[in-house]
Amino acid sequence: MQARALASILLFAACACASACQRIVQVPLAFTDGSADLDSAQVVKLVAWIDRAQSMFARYIDASVETGASIEATGTSLAATQALARRRAENTGRALRILLPVELPIRLSSHAYRERKQLGVSSNDFASVQLYPDAMALDLPDCNPQPLPGFREER
Repeated sequence: MQARALASILLFAACACASACQRIVQVPLAFTDGSADLDSAQVVKLVAWIDRAQSMFARYIDASVETGASIEATGTSLAATQALARRRAENTGRALRILLPVELPIRLSSHAYRERKQLGVSSNDFASVQLYPDAMALDLPDCNPQPLPGFREER
């Protein structure tokens, strides 16, 4: 009896979590070994991406920057690699703040990796920049159009 109740609760929790979704507009940037600065090609790519993002959605609620650095590429300690990843996040966030036409909150996160590459990833020396559209203000259609049993969307 308790197992059945627990299974029902877990199923409901999984459905509730799976029903939530959010649109994300994202661009990847690659850093050269040991560099924390954006080069001119990266800035041009960021400008073009922001222009495309603005044409896709008129309003965004926030942005995030996630960066990585690999110990193997830097040839330094874990602490130095973490500091490099943090500087990449700060520099990319600063560039994004300057280039965005409106002020948005920007979340920064940075990660140090032991390997230069992982399965399915071209490089761990990267920045990933995301913008999150304001789905409520833009009245975007639900990105999960099939209603889930027992789940009611609040608007």
